[in-house]
Amino acid sequence: HQLRRGLADHEPLSRYVEFLNGDDMGLDLGHACHYLPCLPYPTILTITIDEELEFISSASSLSTAFSEAKAVCHLRIPINFHAIYLCEALEEVRGGTFALFPRLESVTFNTGTGIKDVDIQTSLALALVNALLKRRDGGAPIDEVRIAREAESWPGDPWIGVRELVR
Repeated sequence: HQLRRGLADHEPLSRYVEFLNGDDMGLDLGHACHYLPCLPYPTILTITIDEELEFISSASSLSTAFSEAKAVCHLRIPINFHAIYLCEALEEVRGGTFALFPRLESVTFNTGTGIKDVDIQTSLALALVNALLKRRDGGAPIDEVRIAREAESWPGDPWIGVRELVR
């Protein structure tokens, strides 16, 4: 399927988008990722991504998919291998500003497929520390990181470096 800006040749977007309280938007990305270019990115403040992350195959694919989402302040994503790409993408600078979510204030890592994998957690924690440092040094700090309770209880605590950089 080709990505298109219009919906003329596709099923209605409303089949995949659910509006809650008129503000929050949820997407079934498993079937609707070809609609990503049609979303009203300039007005979206919070993005929640679930386990359906097939469209994220690299940091650049994430940056490209959400390049117009400049107003996003809050992001929720599961702990899994793809979340490492997010951290890498958060470091990218284009034209003197951060390419992905330049106004990002908080990130929440929910329970995901990597929650019980110490290698994924360690890699993710290290990638997140790098992203937090680069954002802080670049004048766009991420002030808050929340991590699923199950992840924080790992022996050796790979998240200690993250806690030192945020509240």
